[in-house]
Amino acid sequence: MSEQVSAVLDGDVDADALARLVARLGSDSELRERWDTYCLIGDAMRGDAAAPSGLVTGVMAALETEPTILAPARTEASDGAGWSQRVLPIAASVMGVAVVGWMAMTLGNDREAAPSAVQSVARISQPESRPVQPVASRQAIDPHREYVFIHQASSRNSPLPGVAQYVRSVSEVQGVGR
Repeated sequence: MSEQVSAVLDGDVDADALARLVARLGSDSELRERWDTYCLIGDAMRGDAAAPSGLVTGVMAALETEPTILAPARTEASDGAGWSQRVLPIAASVMGVAVVGWMAMTLGNDREAAPSAVQSVARISQPESRPVQPVASRQAIDPHREYVFIHQASSRNSPLPGVAQYVRSVSEVQGVGR
């Protein structure tokens, strides 16, 4: 019955249902009380009319008669659950660092083998026999220089292919790294 009263006040019923409810309002005192309560609530919510002076005391009295529902007391987590909540994030962090380290090691192993020390010393110890030319205030740019920079940027000779060489090449091209 409360749903019908609410539907009528909301304007959600047809004319026949409204006529039946109005006919019952005259004979049913309980229905009439519900109607008055719903109208009073609607007026109070809309701020249309001042609430009667006994409204607050009536609401407070109704709240006093309502049963109190208590939530169960919170239980402390057992020692096992607290231990796993502290250790698992640390273990996950350690594993993440291990994966990053492993990836860095495997990327570094892709490089070609370095020439032996004897070959390096032999190459360095051979003197070049070029005539010394005076340095001009502004050196001419070698036409192959840009090609070398592009090659360095695209070659795979570092743990992060193309990144560090590209940065160095860009700074050289712009004249910042001299």
